[in-house]
Amino acid sequence: MIRVISVLVTVVIGVALVFGFTTTVRSETITLKSAMFFPYTPRNAAWKRYVDWGAELKDRTNGGVTIKFVGGTRTIPWQDQIEAMKTGIIDMSWTIPASYKTMVPEAMTFPVSEISTREERKTGIYDIQNKLHHEHGLHLLGRLMAAGFVFYTNKLIKDPKKDFKGLKWGVTGTMWNPVCYALGITPAFVPPPEKYSAMQRGVIDGMGISRTGALALAIHEVAKYRIDHAFLKGGGAVVVMSLKAWKKLGKRLQDQLLAEFIKLEAEMDVLLPKLIKRERGIMIKKGVKMITFSPADAEWYVNIAKEAKWKELEKLIPKYYTQFRKMLTKD
Repeated sequence: MIRVISVLVTVVIGVALVFGFTTTVRSETITLKSAMFFPYTPRNAAWKRYVDWGAELKDRTNGGVTIKFVGGTRTIPWQDQIEAMKTGIIDMSWTIPASYKTMVPEAMTFPVSEISTREERKTGIYDIQNKLHHEHGLHLLGRLMAAGFVFYTNKLIKDPKKDFKGLKWGVTGTMWNPVCYALGITPAFVPPPEKYSAMQRGVIDGMGISRTGALALAIHEVAKYRIDHAFLKGGGAVVVMSLKAWKKLGKRLQDQLLAEFIKLEAEMDVLLPKLIKRERGIMIKKGVKMITFSPADAEWYVNIAKEAKWKELEKLIPKYYTQFRKMLTKD
């Protein structure tokens, strides 16, 4: 009898050790390869934080997953990164919805968001977005860099209702087009790495860019002015994965990766305002003149950008337009 009990105890301990080991320790780390839409430089603290965060995941997930950054748009052109995910060259990208607009036009909604990423998650919009993303082999992990946008130009703009008319703007993707058209600007496609030279050569009169991106690209060297009124403050950047890579992680690592990404979102919410203030100050010191409008003109300018985007979305995503507008608008 004692021998039987001893054998049973040994078996139970053995099973517990085996199952305990396999649920807490992975024998192999899953490495996800990541790219980004931006022409990466560590001089941009937000871009560098994303790269560092990916490398830190191995420790944060007990060796389960790590992210290897392979480069920015100079390594894989931004418009090719979604296809690179589908073919397995990379597993994820910090990109813009315009890069896969034909697949998931609903992702184009985020720039007009008036709430924080934390608040967005509470609305349920991510559940809807991922249902749509999954239909095209993609998974929306979340959003970073909701810093809004500003215009840099070599033309003095005094009256926003008149002085933009006839000018040519360098844009990447189609996100800018409705705003440009509403102001009377002609948008011209210019990849991010080429905007500097296009401004320098006078091919374009101005450009739109995130409030934290111009310094890293040295735009102050080729632009005289910045319109100092931010618009579309929801930002246009998303982090998407291939659905295949997402499923490969399994439920436990999916939960861990998402939890760590939400922490990164919170970090960015603190980091970005500091970077925005710092970049603006440096731009002034480097000679860029800030153009400010009267309160009435500033309100008109910011509002026309927002309404131009919503007007586009009303036609682009009629099924979700009303629902998404309610979700992303402040009460």
